[in-house]
Amino acid sequence: MTRQSAEGRPNWIGALITALPLPPAIAERLEGLSANSAVYLSNAGMAFLIRIGGAAVALALQVLLARLLSLTDYGLYVTFWTWLFVASQVAALGFNDSCLRFLPRYFARGRLAEAHAFLGTGYRVVIGGSVAIAAIGLAAAWAVPHLVGEMRWPLLVLCFIGIPILAFELYLEGVARSFGWFVLSAAPAYIFRPIALAMVVIAVALGGVTLDAPIALGAAIAVTASMTLGQAVILRRRIRAEIGPPATTAVDRKKRRLWLAATLPLTVIYGVEEIYLVSDILLLGMLADPAEVGIYFAAVRLMTLAGYVYFAFALISSREFSLARANRDHQDLQHRVLRATKWTFWLSVPTVLAALAFGYPLLAMFGPDYTAGYGALVILGLGLIARASVGQAGDLLIVLGYQRDGFVVAILSLVINIVLALVLIPVLGIFGAAIGTAGSQAARAAALAFCVKRRAKLDTFVLSSRGDSPTLHAPAPT
Repeated sequence: MTRQSAEGRPNWIGALITALPLPPAIAERLEGLSANSAVYLSNAGMAFLIRIGGAAVALALQVLLARLLSLTDYGLYVTFWTWLFVASQVAALGFNDSCLRFLPRYFARGRLAEAHAFLGTGYRVVIGGSVAIAAIGLAAAWAVPHLVGEMRWPLLVLCFIGIPILAFELYLEGVARSFGWFVLSAAPAYIFRPIALAMVVIAVALGGVTLDAPIALGAAIAVTASMTLGQAVILRRRIRAEIGPPATTAVDRKKRRLWLAATLPLTVIYGVEEIYLVSDILLLGMLADPAEVGIYFAAVRLMTLAGYVYFAFALISSREFSLARANRDHQDLQHRVLRATKWTFWLSVPTVLAALAFGYPLLAMFGPDYTAGYGALVILGLGLIARASVGQAGDLLIVLGYQRDGFVVAILSLVINIVLALVLIPVLGIFGAAIGTAGSQAARAAALAFCVKRRAKLDTFVLSSRGDSPTLHAPAPT
């Protein structure tokens, strides 16, 4: 029977701890953490189920695409989908992240008119900005098609077409997270999209059409558009039911300037962050053959199964941090920070070990050539554990208003990764890309922990025990 929280809600993670054959030391530590965390674990458990279910579906989709596409076409698809996701993160102009800073505070303090005004401003900025970016990109692609080559040009055009769609999807995901609607925020992109895309590509293949990279990328963009439209309709109805229709009063210009001043810099910060997260794939795409990119991406996708523990807690933690900040309770904020870190780390360790235990046969599912990525898988697992050791320290900096520190850390992490990749990829290939990623993740974790400690007087390292310390008062953001 599934454990129940004090409120009668299922505690999925608690049940998972009991069911899994975890090492006694880890199981005992997790059992101790689960005390007095029923509601938190219920939310995190639901987020984890969505993420891990989505990861399994996405892995099946990648296996299907790897089987239906040639190794070169699969590598091209992976490369351009990655570029599309990075560009869309930039095109969201920071509103997908800043809503997690502002909206929970407005709800907690009953400032619903400001919440509606923020939502409207974000909608107009994201749509207008992303369409403008896409239009400029399309004009450039049409003007100089010879710069990218005949094979890559249609993929580049598709990328620019998809930018507004994915940017709006990211904004809707952030809004849903701000309300605490974690299923609505994650299920469309991580569950329904890969299932629908798999059905589309199977139908195309059964129709006798030879699947190539442009067809696969076009299908992914079309499916994303349909999912985003449905998510927007549902989210609009739920928002009106939750906080009523928007007020007719005009938005205070000073307030709008505040939102833009706090949000637009996030475009650069999270743009750099997203480039950092996929820089290994992008650099490998420039320095190696598409076939090697495909093999490496298969290892990355497999380790993503373990990485979804981190993302599951990230899905709920920013809102938790923002609520504690709204209540001006520094001790409660410290408790929430360390709770998120410890759950993230101590669940990441066994999931990484499980991914490594089953890694070789799972890579073989992609095809016999893909097992060459197992060594990279091991290295990527070590990097993931290093990242999990400080939990959601990066998101915490943004919620507290220390965007500049987050930007500096992101830039330094990206530089470290690029330097290591440029040195190691020509010599070690995909293993060089993995070493660069793992090394930069360890450096990034240390830098984030230092910045949070220096700026907000908060501990984020997994072995810290400050959660029960006396109340401290954090300095105001600068």
